[in-house]
Order: sequence, then structure tokens, then C-alpha cells
Amino acid sequence: MKRIRAFLVALSATAVSGCVLGPDYERPATGQDASFSEVVDAVGLDTEGAVDERWWRSFSDPMLEALVDQAIAANTDVRAATARVREARALRRVALAGTRPSVDLDAGPTRSLQSEVGNLPPGAPFQQSIFDVGLSAAWEIDLFGRLRRGVEAADARLQATVEDRRSVLLVVLSEVALSYTDMRTAQQQRAVAERNAQVARETLELTELLAGEGLARDLDVVRARADVTELVAAQADFTAAERSAAARLAVLLGRQPAKALPELMAPSEAEFVAPRIPTGLASDLLRRRPDVRSAERRLAAATADIGIETATLFPSFRLTGGAGSLANEVDALFTSPSEAWSIAGLLSWPIFDGGRRKASIAAAEARYDAAFAQYDGAVLDALGDAEAAFASYVYAAKERQTLEAARADRERALELTRLRFEAELDDLFPVLDAQRQLLSLESRIAAAERAELVGAVNVYRALGGGWQVAEETLSAAGAKEAQ
Repeated sequence: MKRIRAFLVALSATAVSGCVLGPDYERPATGQDASFSEVVDAVGLDTEGAVDERWWRSFSDPMLEALVDQAIAANTDVRAATARVREARALRRVALAGTRPSVDLDAGPTRSLQSEVGNLPPGAPFQQSIFDVGLSAAWEIDLFGRLRRGVEAADARLQATVEDRRSVLLVVLSEVALSYTDMRTAQQQRAVAERNAQVARETLELTELLAGEGLARDLDVVRARADVTELVAAQADFTAAERSAAARLAVLLGRQPAKALPELMAPSEAEFVAPRIPTGLASDLLRRRPDVRSAERRLAAATADIGIETATLFPSFRLTGGAGSLANEVDALFTSPSEAWSIAGLLSWPIFDGGRRKASIAAAEARYDAAFAQYDGAVLDALGDAEAAFASYVYAAKERQTLEAARADRERALELTRLRFEAELDDLFPVLDAQRQLLSLESRIAAAERAELVGAVNVYRALGGGWQVAEETLSAAGAKEAQ
């Protein structure tokens, strides 16, 4: 027994100090010199501040904040992603278990009948019973790191799955904000159209009155009536857009649209405006974006896979053993004469396999190259998303500011044409034309405000912030359920 114990100790030391084959993972340098273009210096963007992890609160709308909390708790995509994280954790435990010994309990009776004309020893019974109770153990000694590389790969894939869930959280947060923005701005645009339609009706009434007195042309009446009709038609478009956005929002919240629409479309008194956005640095963006982080972890897993395949070129050693009690009678079990034990070691080293193992290594290396390309692509996609979002937001904000500056001139132009009409220096047409241009400008301003708000949400989405808070909310909810 002392020799066996010494052998096991020496074998354990060998396993612990054994080499680990394959390349060790190094984080790629891709994107370390990343930067933003000059568009970030424009109005509304702040490169000095850190990205707000609760960016939806910057819109100062309590309803939006409540909807985000509901989506985190009930969104079906988030629930599915959370289940995939649990699966990855379980698979990591499976990989870790492979590095440890396994022990099984075997027990059972056997009743047998031997042939009476067979070669039985003299005096041996033709029928006999055997009772067997014992433990069997097995342990693969990881001399070349195949199992440890497996744990390393499982760790990386678990981390990648966690990052995938963060990507889902980021998408859900931004889609909730975008759908809410579409709903609120459709309400605002419809309100503008209603105000404009009311003004157009008043103008039509005045035009019809003047036409009845011979002070306006029939053409002026027709044009004024057309203005009213177009503005009323626009209200229907905005109502449809509002209901469509509310339906998308209900699905994101894990609710049936038909039941949720009345509550979601209830008017809000909060002023919904685009905030000033802190962008941080481009290098921070790449460290924060879950899709980039996931691609980097999958690259690490692909690196470990090469080590797993490389280790198959070398021998594997498996230690097995067992101990138990074997007797013809139940009463004789666990007595000294019934004791039995065994210990064995198995060395396995395939000599010829037709190139299968080398082909497997080549396949693992090819998967690594693909993972590296996907990581590079994720970095470029992140930077491209940010630049596109910056441009859309910045130029939407500039358009809104320019249109608002033009509003004062349009209002003044309308006032002057009315004065000239009242002084009988012009007919009614210049007044109607000035009124039409002002109403059109109001609609364009409302559309520009919507584009700016959508652009702000897309900037936050591209920057990759928000999943941190959402993940904390999920963890807190999970801990509460576990209690």
C-alpha cells in the first residue's frame, strides 16, 4: 500500500506540473489607436465626459424610465439570453469535472446456473449466488493540458455568452427608447398638425368670407381648402405611427399589444428633449461594447481549442481502481475474506490515424483565423456604428436649430403680408402662401426634433452603455427569487 500511495502522489505531482500544449492567448492589439472623427466636436457631444450608464434618464421622462425597468424584467429575448448564460455555466462545470476523478458505486446480486455436463471443478455447485458491493474510480491524468485547455475554452465561451446577453440588453434598452421616441414624437407631430389644421380652417373661413364679398378669388378658396385637407390627412398618418410604435413597445415589454396600448399611449406631461451626450474616448468604446467583448472572448476560446487538438498528438494516461466486497452470502459481505480491490493504469497513444489529428489541428487553426477576422470586424462595426450615429444626431440637431431660426422670419413674413393685404396693397394669395410656408416649416421642425431624438438614442446604443445597470437589475431580481 505504501508503494501504491507513493505512486499516486508522484502521479498527481506530474499532473499538476504537466505542460499545457498549444498557443497561450494574448489579447489582440486591434483598435488600440482608434479615434473618432471631427464630428464629435459638434454641438451636443461631449468627449470629456464618461458615458452615462443610465442614459435613458437623461431624457427626463419618468415613463421612459419605468418602461425600461419593465423591459429588463419581462423581455422575452432577455429571458432567453439569461437561460443561455445558465447553460454556458453548466457546460463550464462539465468541462471542469473532466479534470477530477470520478467515483461510482456498483451493487447487485447475481444468480447463475452452470451446465451439469460442463467443465466444473469437482464439488462446485451447479447454482450459485454472488453479492457484489464496491466503489470504482477513474482519473485521466492531464499530462499535456488537454483537459485544462478544455476548461479554458469553456471559461471563454461562458464569458462570451455573458457578453451576448449584454448585447441583448443593450438592444432591448435602445429599442424601448426608440419605440417610445417614435410614439411620443408621433403624438407631438399630430398635435402640430392639429394646430396647423385649426389655423388653416380659420384661414379657409376668412377666405370664403372674402370671396363672398368679392375680395378673394375662387382659386384662393380652393387652395385654402386643400391646405385643410392635407393637414387633416397628416393626422391620420401620425396616429398610425403612434399606434405602431406603441405595439412594438408592448412586445418589448413582454405584454400583449391590445391590452397595453391604452396605457402606453396615455399623454405625458414630461418635456421629451434630446440631452447633451458624453461620448468618452474611442478606445473606451471598444472596451465597453458587448459585441466586441464577445468576439474577443470567442477568439480566446478558439485559441484554447488549438491546444486541445494539439494535445491529442501525445499519449493520455488513465488511472482506474476499485474496492469492494464480493461474497456468496449477504451475511458474508463486508467481512475481511470478502474484500477485493484493484488498481490499474492505462497508457493510450494512437500511432496511426491517417492524419485525422493533424487535420483536426488545422481545422482548429482555421477557426481561430475566422474568429480573429470576426473580432476585427466587430471592432470596425463598433467604430462605424458610432460614426454613423454621431453624424445622424449632429446634423439632425443642426437642422432643427436652423429651422427654428427660420421660424421667426416666416412668422414675420406672414405678418407683413397680412398688413399689405389689410392695406389693400396685395390680394389674399401672398397671405395664403406665407401661411402655407409657415405651417410647412412647423411640420419640418417637428420632424427634425424626432430625428434628433432618434439620433440621440442611436448614439447611446452605438456607445454601448446601459447594460451595466440592466445587468445589476437582473442580478438583484435573481437574488430575490433565490431567497
